[in-house]
Amino acid sequence: MSTNGITWLARGSAVAMAAARVAIGFLAVTRPDRLAGSWLGAESGSRKHTSVRVLGRASGGRDLMLGLGALGATVAGNRSAGWWLAAGGVVDAVDGVATLAAWRDLPAESRAKFVIAAFGTAVATAAICAGLPGDRPDR
Repeated sequence: MSTNGITWLARGSAVAMAAARVAIGFLAVTRPDRLAGSWLGAESGSRKHTSVRVLGRASGGRDLMLGLGALGATVAGNRSAGWWLAAGGVVDAVDGVATLAAWRDLPAESRAKFVIAAFGTAVATAAICAGLPGDRPDR
């Protein structure tokens, strides 16, 4: 595959990853109980848990803005797109580490899914960033 083909594939993948992050961020901001319930257990998804809603909205806002930044930079062909995506990959890895740290306290039916999703998207993001043109620390 030519360099242009790799760039085209990386840009398409970057748009898809950024759009997914926007959607997840929007869901977390508007319905933090749904995301918390699936990740942390049905009890934490209860609307009674104000702290879970606050934290869910805060992390959702983070994902929403990282996704919008990555999406805008990628669509515009801005060389900073890789940095936006990489920031999202780092926070996904942190989510995975946080889930591992709380492993025993999380529902068995969801914890493995969230660890795999968090580290999987972090690795996928790194692969996408490697194919994007732009300013990166390794260049």
